[in-house]
Amino acid sequence: MVLLLLRSCYAQCHTILFSPHFKSLSRTSKPFSLSLVHFSPKRIPNMSSKPSAFDRLMSGARAVAAAKKNKPPPPPSPKKRKTPDSTTPQNPNPAPSPNDVPEPPAPGTKQQELNSSSEVKKSKLVEDNGGIKKRPSSSSSSASERLAELKCKIPLLKKKAAEFDSKKVACWGEGERVPFIFLCLAFDLISNETGRIVITDIVCNALRTVMNTTPDDLLAIVYLLANRIGPAHEGLELGIGDASIIKALAEACGRTEVQIKKQYKELGDLGLVAKASRSSQSMMRKPDPLTVAKVFDTFRLIAKESGQNSQEKKKNHIKGLLVAATDCEPQYLIRLLQTKLRIGLAEQTLLAALGQAAVYAEKHSKPPSDIQSPLEEAAKIVKQVYSVLPVYDKIVPALLSDGVWNLRKTCTFTLGVPVGPMLAKPTKGVSEILSKFQNTVYTCEYKYDGERAQIHYMENGMVEIYSRNAERNTAKFPDVVAAIPRLKKDCVKSFVLDCELVAYDRDRKKILPFQTLITRARKNVVMSEIKVDVCIYAFDMLYLNGKPLIQEELKVRREHLYESFEEEPGYFQFATAITSNDIEEIQTFLEAAVNASCEGLIVKTLDRDATYEPSKRSLNWLKLKKDYMDTIGDSVDLVPIAAFHGRGKRTGVYGAFLLACYDGDKEEFQSICKIGTGFSEAMLEERSASLRSKVIPKPKPYFRYSDTLNPDVWFEPTEVWEVKAADLTISPVHRAAVGIADADKGISLRFPRLLRVREDKAPEQATSSEQVHISVVGVDKMRVSWITKDEARATVEYGTSAGVYDSSVTGTTSSYKYVLYKSGQIHEAVIGPLKPDTVYYYRCSSDPSREFNLKTPPAQFPIKFAVIGDFGQTDWTKSTLQHISRSDYDMLLLPGDLSYADFYQPLWDSFGRLVEPLASQRPWMVTQGNHEIEKIPVVHSKSFTSYNARWRMPFEESGSTSNLYYSFDVAGVHVIMLGSYTDFGPDSDQYRWLQEDLGKVDRARTPWVVVLIHAPWYNTNTAHQGEKESVDMKAAMEDLLYQARVDIVFAGHVHAYERFTRVYDGKADDCGPVHITIGDGGNREGLATKYRDPAENISIFREASFGYGQFEVVNETHAQWTWHRNDNDESVVADSVWLTSLSSNPICKH
Repeated sequence: MVLLLLRSCYAQCHTILFSPHFKSLSRTSKPFSLSLVHFSPKRIPNMSSKPSAFDRLMSGARAVAAAKKNKPPPPPSPKKRKTPDSTTPQNPNPAPSPNDVPEPPAPGTKQQELNSSSEVKKSKLVEDNGGIKKRPSSSSSSASERLAELKCKIPLLKKKAAEFDSKKVACWGEGERVPFIFLCLAFDLISNETGRIVITDIVCNALRTVMNTTPDDLLAIVYLLANRIGPAHEGLELGIGDASIIKALAEACGRTEVQIKKQYKELGDLGLVAKASRSSQSMMRKPDPLTVAKVFDTFRLIAKESGQNSQEKKKNHIKGLLVAATDCEPQYLIRLLQTKLRIGLAEQTLLAALGQAAVYAEKHSKPPSDIQSPLEEAAKIVKQVYSVLPVYDKIVPALLSDGVWNLRKTCTFTLGVPVGPMLAKPTKGVSEILSKFQNTVYTCEYKYDGERAQIHYMENGMVEIYSRNAERNTAKFPDVVAAIPRLKKDCVKSFVLDCELVAYDRDRKKILPFQTLITRARKNVVMSEIKVDVCIYAFDMLYLNGKPLIQEELKVRREHLYESFEEEPGYFQFATAITSNDIEEIQTFLEAAVNASCEGLIVKTLDRDATYEPSKRSLNWLKLKKDYMDTIGDSVDLVPIAAFHGRGKRTGVYGAFLLACYDGDKEEFQSICKIGTGFSEAMLEERSASLRSKVIPKPKPYFRYSDTLNPDVWFEPTEVWEVKAADLTISPVHRAAVGIADADKGISLRFPRLLRVREDKAPEQATSSEQVHISVVGVDKMRVSWITKDEARATVEYGTSAGVYDSSVTGTTSSYKYVLYKSGQIHEAVIGPLKPDTVYYYRCSSDPSREFNLKTPPAQFPIKFAVIGDFGQTDWTKSTLQHISRSDYDMLLLPGDLSYADFYQPLWDSFGRLVEPLASQRPWMVTQGNHEIEKIPVVHSKSFTSYNARWRMPFEESGSTSNLYYSFDVAGVHVIMLGSYTDFGPDSDQYRWLQEDLGKVDRARTPWVVVLIHAPWYNTNTAHQGEKESVDMKAAMEDLLYQARVDIVFAGHVHAYERFTRVYDGKADDCGPVHITIGDGGNREGLATKYRDPAENISIFREASFGYGQFEVVNETHAQWTWHRNDNDESVVADSVWLTSLSSNPICKH
């Protein structure tokens, strides 16, 4: 009886497992198991209740099985070529339909064993136009056999294109979706080649195979080869980081994230980790094989996920792909998701291959009779068309429907789609210009130092603004969008303008530096909150009233430009230009350009060879900068590919780097110089730390270098450095330009120096501990805060000797979202107890690449505070930091306005990196200012999100309920940080907390009391007069501070320096605090230079200069305050005063 029951249960379970109702449940990597449960009366279900989901599933399965037994097999349908569905990717190996479910065989029989095998060979049936037909024979084999067949055939892609037969490679039928494994094996093939011709043949032959079998998949495969999911101007991005990918990989493969990360560190390639992780997984039912269309469509879905739980949804999409991936598919899925394909395929090669493939697949027309090399001409056509219309969604369908020879007619300049900008080649001097432009009329224009922009104006009045990289910047410049309609003349209905957007001071009628322009918010810009104005400097017109102009000469295009717009100073101006071939006149014009805050000149041919050449650095445009005269000319963008370990003082960092230039024709990195001088210690540490995470075990096959070079480590080519050098020289060692200047020798740079890291050309940053800063927590503890790009342990290891960590502590990790921005992983851990006045060495997240050191404050006097307000991230900020770093201070106090991010969150990250060298060594204690509020009505209604997440202060330890106000004791000084932008009235929490806090102060133990606020209570500057944060807060809290005999109050907000005497209620009072405004740290808004005159008698010293202060408490009774002006090479003490503590003044004792 028991045996019959078990047998019946088995039959029912088998029916369920092969029914469509169970399809979604069968996708699991966990083994199926049954548990025998002891039933007690409490566990017996109520049989009168509704049927459970399982009951309904069982009933449905029985019905399906019964229907199968009673229904005769359908007649075969006539054979037809299958056409892929245009919206849903077709499943090349579908699950059995309900009519295909077999009778369950008896357990233990041979038939049962066959049905349980994942390799069972079945004839799959698919529905086509209402009928049923068998798949082509190529699909009737198992997935493993198809893979084996494809691996044998894929090397045929390396054949010369003229000898290639796509039918010998494709192992899928005509009209079937292209297997993703085909593309991945092609990726593998490309990655092992270095020659551009061979790679072009591989790509061409792969595209031909798709064209001849499943042309509907061509667009998807082209995008994946380009490692994109859409045109650049659409701004469609996957929006995922390594942390999300690692989570999905761990869940899909049944591994822990710790295991994944450990292997990632060993292999240095998350794609290889994914490939290795799949090998040990087995599932009860294998998912359908991946197709190119399925992968591409899923990537598009991932990019479009938004809103609540979007990251979870993205992770699940990735997980679904990984579960179905086999062989090398996981490796390339991950690399595509990371947008780091790493196979050495340049987009120009892809475009050339696409053109050549179109020639072989041409069915519409023959090449024109005057074309001698159809393949070269087709490649040229596709490249040209893409430079004018960089949209594969337009080009690929046009190639398939009308052919390559008609492509210039079917894909033309389109309003609303940005074209690649024409670029200028550098030149060294005026004489070189005269030599190159002999017998040619040319014009010279100012080269403005701003942001290149392409402005499209549509006939319906819509305006779009695109960057030089075709990114949509419309939302970044709402002021420009608003100005365009009034600037154009009435006769202009549509246009495309090539111009430069430059920061401009309209009051002073002066161009501002590029550094000022980049302080503008980049997203969600509100017109009323714009603080940096821009002027449009127009220099070219590409389209006017429905007619493209790029084939017109510059002289004609410029005439159209001048006739279409009215200049408005400070808003819209034509680029300043002259037409001359007089060397002295051009030299004078260059000097005038430099004096007008421009970079130099752009020299252009005017009426011969003067068409607009999109995406090309043309010899018909030359750029001339003042600093070209005695150097190699323009700075060059180079890539560090290797390094040499430092010695002596540079032990622990890289001492020199091997740099390479990229040869676009040969698609390889060629060594050009070693660079090891001109680095500051901080810069060298920063670059070393960044590149340690890019180390690879051996050089890439597309690296070109001399065997005599023996670097200690090699790098993934990911960073771009802007380098300047004195000259070029022939080199027997370096391989750049071998065969051009000398048959066997290359060229090298003499005296190279690093100008900057081109972060705009390197999409990724190193995953390491960064933005480290420390703050005090109690008298013997420190909070260490830092950020990592990916998930990491919130662990700090520390000790009193370098490299020796006797103690460790693990803290907490958090992150935050701000509109579309997602922060990195924000870690913090409290270390201690620590000895006073002692140097400790520490590292974060066990990151071996970066060791920090800190010095704890003293336990008793003397103690020195650095005081600075309204910091920002300008050149003045940097000079202020340099001056502070030279002073031997113990703690920094900052009364608000830190990063000036103002809604653009990446500026918080850059601020953290900017101050890290100092903030990681001494405690920085801060309060908030108005620039930390960052509240956007409706869009982001919460204030201080970023500030509270990144700069957590010891508020809980002081009894406060808010990070916006707190207090702490240090070396006999009680410091109180108040919030000017949270409630401060008598009924507020802050007011009650302040009363209690002041009441607890023991002046015998802490004879000095210092308060910091942001908005000053006393101010003779004309800026920020009458603001409630000053007036109302003073009215509410001044009595509390006076009664408590607070010694000194520091404020910021006003961008200048001012010191008042001891004051209370607007009058000099010997028992009141000294008020000091020090909002001159380096902010981007400039100095507040206007004061009310005559000065009030309580105002002792005032000056509008950048600087910082030092407050040195010598003992219980005396302290010295000094203000340091920093507009000189060295900081200068401009104001100084000795103070006596009020606790030691007999007349002030209650």
